[in-house]
Amino acid sequence: MNPSSALRIDTMMRTLQDTIMPAIRDDQPLAKEQAGLMLGHLAALQQQANREHAVDDYCQALLLTLADEVLRLGAEESSIADLLASLDTARKNGELIALGFHIERILASSDTSAVFKRESSKVAMQYAADHTHMGRAWFLPMGFDGNPKALPTVAELLAE
Repeated sequence: MNPSSALRIDTMMRTLQDTIMPAIRDDQPLAKEQAGLMLGHLAALQQQANREHAVDDYCQALLLTLADEVLRLGAEESSIADLLASLDTARKNGELIALGFHIERILASSDTSAVFKRESSKVAMQYAADHTHMGRAWFLPMGFDGNPKALPTVAELLAE
């Protein structure tokens, strides 16, 4: 029998709660704190339910959309034609890491029109907001977010 990840996490959580944490002496506050943090991480893993690949795909789709928008907005920008060509090649080849670098170089270019600067800033900010929402939603189970009720869940974001 090969136990599922969910069963293994559940077993680790029970062991921590029922055996390890009660055995930590009161004069060991750091050990208690670390055991509590470990329990929290395990609970977060349990709630995230093997969605890592779906979240990665979501974030990659955001980046590809940003690349497409920058290419569309830059179509008339002859001063950055070489940068746009490099971005287009990376997009066509699925080179995700290169996409980010090319987009940064394009957005940092000062030789573009005011319209391009304004519109590309808008799409970059939308990308940043969407990416940040996913990151915050992913870590909601850890309880670190200052306004968790304002966030959609990972499942809600993935369903969009």
